Amino acid sequence: MDIWIADTAAKCLNWLVVVDGINTTIKVVDANDELVARFRSFDRGLWTINDTHICNEWRIAAVLQLCLALKGHDWYYGFSDDGRVYRRGQEEVQEIKSLYKQARITPETFRKFFRMYAPQKFEPDYMLLE
Repeated sequence: MDIWIADTAAKCLNWLVVVDGINTTIKVVDANDELVARFRSFDRGLWTINDTHICNEWRIAAVLQLCLALKGHDWYYGFSDDGRVYRRGQEEVQEIKSLYKQARITPETFRKFFRMYAPQKFEPDYMLLE
C-alpha cells in the first residue's frame, strides 16, 4: 500500500514524497511553502499525522483521495446553466463530504487542504455541514 500512497501523493499539488527504504514521508505544503501536514509511515502500515495521531494506511489513502477530489473539483459548477454540469458538481461535493468523513481529519485540517485547492473566493464551511 505504501507504493500506492506515494504514487497518489505525488499527483497532488504541492505534495513532497520521500521514500527512504522502509519508511515513507509525505509532506504537504501550501503555495507559500508552509507545512500543512506531514504523514510518516512506520511499522507495518501504521502512519502518523503531524507526528502525533497514529492511523492506518487506509485512512491516509482516504486523505489522499480527498485531496485529489478537491484538486479535480469543478468549483464553478453552481454558475452553469447546464443541469448535467450542476448535478456532476453536486455529486463531487457529496463525494468530498464522504471522503472527509472517511479520513477523519479535523475541520481545521480540512480547511487547510480546501484552501490549497479551491479558488480564494470559496469558503470550506459549506462542505463541512451535514
